[in-house]
Amino acid sequence: MDIDQFTAVYEIFKSTFETFEKANYWLKEKKIEHDFFGKAARMYSQKLYDRYNSVRVIGMDRPIPLRSIFVKVNILEKIPERQSTTIEYLEKHFDRENRTFDMKWRTKPGVEILDESSRLIVLGKPGSGKTTFLKFAVLQSLDGKTKEKRLPIFVGLKDFSDSGISLIKYIEEQFEICNFPEALPFIVRLLKRGKCQVLFDGLDEVSKHYEDNVIREIQSFTDTYDLNQFIISCRTPVYNQWFSKFTDVEIADFDDDQIKAFVTNWFKHDPKTARLCWKQLNENKQIKELGSTPLLLTLLCLVFASTMDFPKNRAELYKEAIDALLKKWDASKRVKRDEVYKNLTTKLKESMYSRIAAETFQDKQQFFKQRFLEKLIIKFIQHLPESKDDSLGHDSEAILKSLEAQHGLLVQRAKGIYSFSHLTVHEYFTAKYIVDNIDKGTLEKLSINHILDRQWREVFLLVASMLDEADNFLLIMKKEVDILLNDRMLCKLLISVKKSIKNDSPFPPVLSRSLSLFYWLNHLGYENIKHIASIAVDLAFEFITSKGRARTHSYLQNRIYGNEKTVLAVSLLPFDNSLALDKKIYQDSALNQSLDRALHLAIKKHIIEAFQVKGVHSNEWKVLNQYLEVNRLLLDCLNYGCYITKPTRAKIINSLFTVPSLR
Repeated sequence: MDIDQFTAVYEIFKSTFETFEKANYWLKEKKIEHDFFGKAARMYSQKLYDRYNSVRVIGMDRPIPLRSIFVKVNILEKIPERQSTTIEYLEKHFDRENRTFDMKWRTKPGVEILDESSRLIVLGKPGSGKTTFLKFAVLQSLDGKTKEKRLPIFVGLKDFSDSGISLIKYIEEQFEICNFPEALPFIVRLLKRGKCQVLFDGLDEVSKHYEDNVIREIQSFTDTYDLNQFIISCRTPVYNQWFSKFTDVEIADFDDDQIKAFVTNWFKHDPKTARLCWKQLNENKQIKELGSTPLLLTLLCLVFASTMDFPKNRAELYKEAIDALLKKWDASKRVKRDEVYKNLTTKLKESMYSRIAAETFQDKQQFFKQRFLEKLIIKFIQHLPESKDDSLGHDSEAILKSLEAQHGLLVQRAKGIYSFSHLTVHEYFTAKYIVDNIDKGTLEKLSINHILDRQWREVFLLVASMLDEADNFLLIMKKEVDILLNDRMLCKLLISVKKSIKNDSPFPPVLSRSLSLFYWLNHLGYENIKHIASIAVDLAFEFITSKGRARTHSYLQNRIYGNEKTVLAVSLLPFDNSLALDKKIYQDSALNQSLDRALHLAIKKHIIEAFQVKGVHSNEWKVLNQYLEVNRLLLDCLNYGCYITKPTRAKIINSLFTVPSLR
């Protein structure tokens, strides 16, 4: 126990006992030693510290010290769902590429809020860190770091409501747990003098049956002992502004600095792993997006710690994250929430989320009005057994609020405007709907209608990885890719590329075609050269691996991936010399000159020296852009962790960059 922690609690105990009229008699009756203040303070503060300096969430083998991973949270001074705005405004301020809002609500550090208000409602989404923040407040008080020196008293409202006893009696039991028996007279004296910080955790976890009683108890208690500090935590959608004398604030999502700090703290004994985890989060924006919620960021750290990587198949990770919110989080806390609609099982909820996601994603709606969302809920529920059409309109709002409060997968972004909690979640459920409804032709519709739409790219990847066997889906995609070859210029370009390849090329035809296409386009001044360069790099890596050169593949990928010129130059040389060339390039101080020499050598050795494609003009690149992008998508689907048979994989890869009639 830190001496400062003991001192802070000791002073509160001492000042209270010195003005306690019957303290001497009470102490004598209990035959307690002269240094009672010190012993009582030490035991109470040590027990509080032991109880609340720990965190354990789903997936952890054991609890870990809260101090070791805690990241100071920011608090929103205004509750977003109470602010009026428009869908157009939200869309304007959402950066789809980086999956973040550039619209920032004003925030304050949580530690400042603790000192500024004596009555506080701390709101937040599921897994946003409300309980952790209250535990942190306990530790702050024990450390004597708050403006007012008060004794922390932590009240779990679910346990209190289940106990069936009065609030003051429940608090007395908490003192007994903290090695302070028969402390009621002392507690009352503390409360009357305003020496307590009472933290009521989890108002949303109280059963509806006990809710009114608990609210009355808290209102009466806070009015009776109004000199103390009171903090109540609750999920945002549940709170109905019952406490008029309290200030409402909401825990903000983690920003990049907080995510990085959390990862650094989590892997504090292994800084190298912390840096690698942070690097990979930045390279996987879809995964990083989930990290804005402490619960899901904890899950990401656990996943990364087990394999030193994030899964190639992101759908598996998303499913685990969604299961945490749908099923495991409340269960881990022994909370069984009241269901507004009893027939809406977990499986049916997933199906409903999928239908809502697919319909809104199809219509390019990332944000939607509450009434529209309620209509989608009615549309789904009306087909369930025992649904009563005459009451659905009334129930739909209650069901929506219940879903928002329980799982946090649908969130209110502004007054009357909803979205999925993350774009990643929206994409996942859209993909799930497509996979679950293959018999309705969803794979064909996806490929025909959206293969050229960049906003659907992640959905394609998720669908490929969620299918038990992706052969048919990828062949459907390949058919749509080949339709683009109806363009005369593109067809002519690929024919010229094929003719430029020497018969004695040491590489598989598809790799030769991709490398040759890269140099053709580079020579023609094609601006988006990275499209084909990245494809050629991936195919080169695949060929190296297939030849048993995994070590070379790994070395190239780790050292020079992203520098397309170097990788292509190396890949064009005999593999026995590839590492030697790589080392030579990196040892040479004139890096650019070395690259140019390597490129010249590669071109001269394996590709014709004359580059000419007549009739191609700068305004004709649109179809080429589309063609390369969809080939990139097709190749990514192949390598995304999906199951595809070897013959189908070979068929697709070997037909890349060829004109069907010439195969």
